[in-house]
Amino acid sequence: MAQIQSVIYYARLQLIVALARAKHRVYLLVDMMDASEFVTEFIKAKYPVETNEFDVSLIQKEAEKITCHQCGSGVLRPKAGQYGKFMSCSLYPRCKHKETPCTKCGSPMAHDATNSYQVCIDVSCSDKRPLCQNCGSEMKLRQGKYGAFWGCSTYRKNYESNCSYKKNCEPSSSPKNNH
Repeated sequence: MAQIQSVIYYARLQLIVALARAKHRVYLLVDMMDASEFVTEFIKAKYPVETNEFDVSLIQKEAEKITCHQCGSGVLRPKAGQYGKFMSCSLYPRCKHKETPCTKCGSPMAHDATNSYQVCIDVSCSDKRPLCQNCGSEMKLRQGKYGAFWGCSTYRKNYESNCSYKKNCEPSSSPKNNH
């Protein structure tokens, strides 16, 4: 363990020395979905880092908005599975948190803690969906015998430790019938 910490310390020291010796600029080309702790430290510490010099995807620009809300240190990455696309924590298998991307554009959803909603990070879309008031999980738009409603995504029938929170569907977010 001490040997690993020693290697990390020297790698960090080499990066700092390289940055200090640069005459004009240093370019760090980093995948923000898999950025090292050194890079995130420079960005969070408000060093004079330019992040808009190259064209990058929306997910790369807004990586800090899509951190894992369960473990707090991972980043949600786009994945595809047998049930469709989803966002999964980069620290899997230690953290098994998953979220559904925006149903309109497929972009990740950011948590807006002030009013308990998930908001699409794509400003041209700006779709939103509620978060569960009981457990904080995302809510799924479901269809019942009385119409559309939002139900907690952790609901499972016949399980004791599930969340059965429901919320009435707002008229603007209800699915349109294509009959």
